[in-house]
Amino acid sequence: MKKVALISTFCDTQEKIDVLKSSLLKLTELGIDSLIITPIELPQEVIQMSTYCFFTKENPILKWPEYCRVVSSVISENGKSFKVNMGLSYYGFAAAWQIKKLSQLALTYEYDRFYVLVYDVLFDETLINALRSDDHTCTVWPVIRGTYYSRASLHFMAFDRENLAKLAESISREQYVSTMVQNPAETTEGWFVKLCEEKVNPSFAEDPVTDLISYYQDADHFDIAKMKAAKVFVQKCNENGFDVRLLIYAYQGEKKIIIRTNLGDHEFEGQSPYEVTIANGTDFGLSSVVIQIDGYEKEIIDQIREVGLAYFEIW
Repeated sequence: MKKVALISTFCDTQEKIDVLKSSLLKLTELGIDSLIITPIELPQEVIQMSTYCFFTKENPILKWPEYCRVVSSVISENGKSFKVNMGLSYYGFAAAWQIKKLSQLALTYEYDRFYVLVYDVLFDETLINALRSDDHTCTVWPVIRGTYYSRASLHFMAFDRENLAKLAESISREQYVSTMVQNPAETTEGWFVKLCEEKVNPSFAEDPVTDLISYYQDADHFDIAKMKAAKVFVQKCNENGFDVRLLIYAYQGEKKIIIRTNLGDHEFEGQSPYEVTIANGTDFGLSSVVIQIDGYEKEIIDQIREVGLAYFEIW
């Protein structure tokens, strides 16, 4: 029976590349071919280790206004409280799209079993036993990560040709976005469970798999500048006509802050937080925004442009 592993990847660090290489070695030891898809160029060594490697510029990360997830935090400083809200780009569909493309590519080759897995899935006893078995024609494994558990995920699945083709055909950007917009609490895993039940009616395995790398360790979504002297949050959403405002906070004592933009300059001296409007939301017009504070200076126009939806309130 000819088997191939379909490996979704986004290996933008050496740690991730090393994990991918380890996974490829284990698959080779098991006598299973490998098909990789990547939106990032991989080292030649990794390409040589795989049976097939496809490079694509496609990496459909969902952004505002199509779709985003809003995260919030309430902060208090020097007698003032403020709530910051940031719309984060959403990576869930990019993972699903890789599975669709991997499946379409793999079905052009003569294989009997197709194992869909993420590059950093842990090769433990559960995974290895599943890879050695010929019995799984449509099986999805649960995932566990710390205290998080999902009945199904995009981490590991096994299909025959017929069921893989059905799954690939059913993955749609429009359907995914519609589901997420209608159900704000939905997760990619939850969407995937419903999709599988509707389209391929899989067996759900009992023993979970897990992955080795967390993508969101120590992320600070409420600081776009990453300066040592202070944190900077921007309010921006041209679609809703918000003014572009900066909130500078998390600095100690009395500080002099200077903001220079192509539309005008702003100065402030005092305690955290400091908020200022730097452009009208209906006419963005900014080409430069430089912050000076406590001996540090930084241009942040690129970071401001990357923000899709963000807003704050102070009381």
